[in-house]
Amino acid sequence: MLACTLWCDALLAQDAATPTAPANVLLAPRVEVFGHRVGPTPFETRDANSTRTLEELRRDQPSSIFEAIREIPNVSANGGPRASGLSFNIRGFSDNEDVLVKLDGVPKGFEKYRFGGTFIEPDLLRSITVQRGPRIASGSGALGGTVLTVTKDANDLLRPGERWGAQTKLGHGSNNREELASITAYGRPTPGTGLVVNVLRRVADDFKLADGSRLPVSSTDTLSALIKGTAVVADGLKVSLSLVGFNDSGLQPYDATGGEPGLFGTVTRKVRDRNLALNIAYERGPWVNLLATLGASNTALVDLLRPGDTPFANAATGNVTDDYDYRNKTIDLANTSRFEGLPFDFEVLVGAQWLQNKREISRQRELIPGTGFEPSIPPGDKEVAAGYVQARLGLGPLELIPGVRHDRYQSIATGGTAAILQAAGEAHRITLRQTTPSLGVALEVVPQRLSAFFNRAEGFRPPLIDEYFTQGAFGRCTRFLLGAALAPSSQICGSRYRAQDSVSREFGLTYAQPVLPWGAVLDAKLTGFRINTQHLLRSIQALSATEIGQPGFERRKGWELEASLRGPRGYVRASAGQIDGTVDVGGGVRLPSNPQPLYNVPGDSRNLSMGWQFWPAFEVGVGYQHVSARRVITGTVRGVDVIGTQAGYALWNLNARWTISPTWELRLSGDNLTNKAYQLSNGFGGGIGTDAPGRNVRLTVVARI
Repeated sequence: MLACTLWCDALLAQDAATPTAPANVLLAPRVEVFGHRVGPTPFETRDANSTRTLEELRRDQPSSIFEAIREIPNVSANGGPRASGLSFNIRGFSDNEDVLVKLDGVPKGFEKYRFGGTFIEPDLLRSITVQRGPRIASGSGALGGTVLTVTKDANDLLRPGERWGAQTKLGHGSNNREELASITAYGRPTPGTGLVVNVLRRVADDFKLADGSRLPVSSTDTLSALIKGTAVVADGLKVSLSLVGFNDSGLQPYDATGGEPGLFGTVTRKVRDRNLALNIAYERGPWVNLLATLGASNTALVDLLRPGDTPFANAATGNVTDDYDYRNKTIDLANTSRFEGLPFDFEVLVGAQWLQNKREISRQRELIPGTGFEPSIPPGDKEVAAGYVQARLGLGPLELIPGVRHDRYQSIATGGTAAILQAAGEAHRITLRQTTPSLGVALEVVPQRLSAFFNRAEGFRPPLIDEYFTQGAFGRCTRFLLGAALAPSSQICGSRYRAQDSVSREFGLTYAQPVLPWGAVLDAKLTGFRINTQHLLRSIQALSATEIGQPGFERRKGWELEASLRGPRGYVRASAGQIDGTVDVGGGVRLPSNPQPLYNVPGDSRNLSMGWQFWPAFEVGVGYQHVSARRVITGTVRGVDVIGTQAGYALWNLNARWTISPTWELRLSGDNLTNKAYQLSNGFGGGIGTDAPGRNVRLTVVARI
């Protein structure tokens, strides 16, 4: 497996597609730390990475980052269609700690009951890379994979010969009457620096379903902003600093990701998200190739719960206000050293990471005085320190890539939770230490054409603060569930949890044909995988009268196919993915062992898209997506889940772009053109999902000066 860290792999494909710039102009640095074949490929040839480049994002015009990744096999959106209710699902993993999301190298993370928590405006991005499976540079969690997003800089917007520029964008969506307005200014204050400033607003009504009715409380009101500066400070030293802001407000479901709108009522919600990232690339000979990220992010959410709107507020409590405040800090360092003069290729990557997350939560009831502490939504801190080493040994057509990572993970209860644990004589600080090895093997079967690869990686997923320290009805270590003899005095699981472990194996073939008639380029990749996960956190239970354990496990396997044919005037992309497996969360006293088909994975998908440039100023693309029926929980009989199916569906999409003049550009996109009725992958507790939006046609006008 080839490591990627800090700036993401997405820059590889972007750099390959970007014309060579003068030496004094800052280009985003190459991120892949090991030097294998680089070309304008949409995916990596040694592991399961896929990238959506700037040109593809411009062409597809996604209204969310989840729309941008819909063609990547075995990757989908969980939840939706509301912006606040969306999260990534990679190979069936969708929990906050199972999929890591980074913005300009800074990890994002927000924990709230059935809430998405990914606040990134796609119009600000130059690339999105999805790494399927664990990576040595991703760290604890990320069993499903990592999503790496990179914001635009001046080089992405300036035309050849320009020093300054500006553009405004106005758009309208037919389905929910979305109005989009954006203003961007960019330029090079000096030959070695760049600056971008952008402000964007989206306002929309409730989504219209295929039958013409409206999906309740699905409106949108968001404001995004980007300020980014880049500079070549000295020979071999490049720096970028970005500040990204996102605000979201309005009436929303308390349960934003659930399949039944209004199950827990509605709230008036305000979200404020900020992300600050300092990225440094320093190259000084073969021994020093340093990439560093220093960053901070803050997500603040306030929910106003009114009596009559939600069961969490009534006449006795008056209005209830939930206040969430998450603050993250990170330092991420990685250096690659190349050893020259040897009869073989040899490189070593050494990395160190530190992450701190502080989570403050309060619930204030208008008519009941209190401290704001709510046992079911505990406050807490976590701190991660990690180091890793990965080598690459190249012996002709064979590459061996061994690696090892060590994590020290601390979770700390604070506030009222810490007081409860201390009063019970139980630990309020929990430390996990875990070492996870990895191994990659790649063989070039036909030089520059056909390669085979195998990757094996171990990973672990520590409990969330919510899982470690929740007390009350949502806790898993109550006397009712474990019995009086085994339940802790505090009824908080705490140190009784162990980490969830996983072993992932990938094997595949890649094919590249860089020279075809008419200058076309063909790339294809077939990947198979098996993932065994044990000690499922949700399976904690009494194994006997004297023992607590986590006997639950998941076994999944699948395959992924990606192919891309690109020519001077057109493209064809195809992808397909399939996942299958079993899950068992029983094996104890109260929950007997009951292996079932894996029901938390999306349906098998098939995607085909193609586009053609009819003349230099006009291009059209069309896309087809088929998603098979997926397994869901349709009921419960005597405490055992009944597994049924949610119907599959097929969608047609369209995009077109007309460059009327150097100043004016017209863009048209259409989603679900046949107005198909179908359900999303967000059913409550694994059930049937929400009805999806019907046909939507978006028209956008761009003016440049």
